[in-house]
Amino acid sequence: YQRRVHGGFFLNDKPDSMVTMRGQQIYTEDLFGLQTLDKSGRLTLTTVDNVSHNHWVEKPEIFTKYVIPLLD
Repeated sequence: YQRRVHGGFFLNDKPDSMVTMRGQQIYTEDLFGLQTLDKSGRLTLTTVDNVSHNHWVEKPEIFTKYVIPLLD
């Protein structure tokens, strides 16, 4: 079981086993530019109360409210 937190996750749901987004291969090897965005100050991590990970893609109104304004 893995619980995700801003691109990171807890292995087996243990609080001391956090693998952060910045500690994962997809980030460290900059496989699609995530590290580049972060280091240039163009990566925004957003937490919204009562919005789960899947809601960002399953509920267009959430994406529209919180993501679209950042694309300007």
